[in-house]
Amino acid sequence: MPLLTQQGSPMTSSLYRDLIAGNAVEADQIIGDLKARAGLPVPLISAVWTHLSVYQRNRG
Repeated sequence: MPLLTQQGSPMTSSLYRDLIAGNAVEADQIIGDLKARAGLPVPLISAVWTHLSVYQRNRG
């Protein structure tokens, strides 16, 4: 756990690496699926999905 949570850790998710590199992200596949599985309102997850969807659309 310390390796994952320490500041400057090299451990990141593939979605984050894609986002930082300006590549396509799997917003629907990862965050959209999580949102759908929740079965109840999840405002923070919905906000993340919205932001990633806008990012994806603006990529062209």
